[in-house]
Amino acid sequence: MSALAITPNMKNKHLTYYRIFLWTALMMVGISAFAQKSNRRYAEKDILAQAQFLEADALFLRGKYPEAVQKLKEFVKEHPEIAMAHFILGRCHEALKETDKSIDELQKAIDLDGHNRWFLIKQAEIYEKNGQADKAAKVMVNLTKVEPQSPFAYKKAAFYFLLAQMPNKAIDILNKGEKRVGFDPEFCQRKHVILLAQGKTQEAIKELQKIIKFYPKESSVRIQLAEIYNSINQPLLAEKQYRKILEYDSFNPAALIGLQKRTVSSGDNDFDGLMKMVGDPNISIDLKIAEIVPSITKASPQSPANQKQQWMAMMDKLMLTHPSSAKATSVSGDMFNAIGEYDKALAAYEKSLEKEKSVFSVWQQTLDLQFFKKQYDKVIKTAESALNFFPNKSRILLYSAEAKFRTGNTKGAIADYQQAGFMSGRNHHQKRFIYGRLAEIYLSVKDYKNAGKFIDKALQMDDKSDPYIKHVEEEVQQKKAIPYQRSWIQRYPFGLFLI
Repeated sequence: MSALAITPNMKNKHLTYYRIFLWTALMMVGISAFAQKSNRRYAEKDILAQAQFLEADALFLRGKYPEAVQKLKEFVKEHPEIAMAHFILGRCHEALKETDKSIDELQKAIDLDGHNRWFLIKQAEIYEKNGQADKAAKVMVNLTKVEPQSPFAYKKAAFYFLLAQMPNKAIDILNKGEKRVGFDPEFCQRKHVILLAQGKTQEAIKELQKIIKFYPKESSVRIQLAEIYNSINQPLLAEKQYRKILEYDSFNPAALIGLQKRTVSSGDNDFDGLMKMVGDPNISIDLKIAEIVPSITKASPQSPANQKQQWMAMMDKLMLTHPSSAKATSVSGDMFNAIGEYDKALAAYEKSLEKEKSVFSVWQQTLDLQFFKKQYDKVIKTAESALNFFPNKSRILLYSAEAKFRTGNTKGAIADYQQAGFMSGRNHHQKRFIYGRLAEIYLSVKDYKNAGKFIDKALQMDDKSDPYIKHVEEEVQQKKAIPYQRSWIQRYPFGLFLI
């Protein structure tokens, strides 16, 4: 029976891979122990040996490793000269996590056929898994001698040398590969990373320059080079790379932003540079947001009036440049909110929700501002819409519950607060607040029994020193609620909207 007659019935994702090995083995077997003169028939012992090998290989492919080991041991005892048999036996020991035995058998296969790249690659992999990256590297160095024109062998050897914390040897083997194979940009990139990590910046730069020499329009490499020049305080050389990119790719976003930063650092007003970038429709909204966010983080209602005017003008321009972008309107809302322009912020957030409804933070900011402006009917409506997209967010129900209470719908408020309590799960911090608020609401309608019930629930949580719960407990005991005037509630994350 031929190998092809057996292997199609074996369901294994490595089937094709092992057919190659199987045919190799059969060819080797045929040449050596099983070979007969062309005018002679196969001897019975040769046919039995072939069948024994095929059966062992089939067991290996089916994952029956102990049985395969037993068969292969019997086979190699009779035919120790078959390298493939030792290789498969090594693979079986690997699968059984018998590392030493696996390496021994693979070494026997290599001793018999040291030119088989798969034997060497597998032995190196096992050394790596066993924490012996230095030995794995040496095996790959041997492969570079077997296949001196193979880029793979040099790159893999360098990788193992790095794992073994031998960066200089990694550089050496990559240099040898470059000499023997010829120019390969990946050799240069790998050397660049290693040299940069070693602090050899000028040598690292030379590796990128070699790539640019062969590929002058490789923008990503020029950007890398420009970033290094910026990091070593050589902005003119960085600018040169950005301008070179723009000669053949006039709307390259990274080059445009890099050049904008360069012109800003050269003395242009920061606002003017950002305005140019924001108004350029060819620069992506994501890159613009990355540049705007630092300004948002330092903005506040106390920022100088002229600066706030500049930021508002920038946001207006951003929305004008990207009229259909939900990101443009939401980040504008963030800026307006940061500087205290709450009407403009709310309008921007609501506009963003018209375009994109899948971002929870925009819903939350909208609800915050609607609540802040006491637009309780809007809060209820917005919360209802938000729950269609985020049905498991208890925070949304908190807005809805409190808005309903403020508009006189006590029953609806209680229902929403109770539902939010169920949804809070193990969030004890939130549950305490909800139970305390329910106690206050029941207290407001003189339902002292339920008020006591929920403050007891709150007190049963794990933090009885909570200032909010402590205060509500006093209210319940005195049967007197004091609504909305407590400045200390600002310290409570879920009570901010009660102010």
